[in-house]
Amino acid sequence: MFSSKHLLRKTAFLAGAFAIFLTTAFGTAPEVAGIDALRSDDRPDKLRKAGIRGTTPALVNVSGTARTAFNVPISNARVFLMDETGEIRRTTTSGFGFFRFTDVPTGDLYFIFIEHRRYMFATPSYLIEVHKDRSDIHFWGELIF
Repeated sequence: MFSSKHLLRKTAFLAGAFAIFLTTAFGTAPEVAGIDALRSDDRPDKLRKAGIRGTTPALVNVSGTARTAFNVPISNARVFLMDETGEIRRTTTSGFGFFRFTDVPTGDLYFIFIEHRRYMFATPSYLIEVHKDRSDIHFWGELIF
C-alpha cells in the first residue's frame, strides 16, 4: 500500500506539526528528529515567518433580563460582571428589564450579580462560563417595602 519511505515522511511531518503546536501552545519544542529549525534560538521569528501566531479570545455578548414573578420588568437595576482577575464591568437594566455586556472575552469564568434599592432577588448572582453569546441570564426580583 504505502512504501516505508512514504510512511517515514508522513511520520516526520506529523511529528513536526505536533512540535509546532506544542511550541506555540507552551513555548517549548520537544526533542523530535527532523525539526532542528524549531529548536534554534530564533524560534519565534521562524514561527512568525511561517504565519503561526498566538490566538486571542473571541469577544461575545452576555445579556439577560431582570423581572418580577409577575413578569414585570425591573428597570434601573445595577448589574455587575466580574472576571477572574477581579475586573468589574457595570451596566444598568433598561426600562424593559434588559441588560447587556458587550465585548466579553470567551473561555473565562465570570461572576455576574445584580442589585436594586427596591427589589430583592431570589438568586442575586451566578457563576457563568462564557464560550459564545449568552442571553439566558435571568434575575427574578421581589419588591421590598
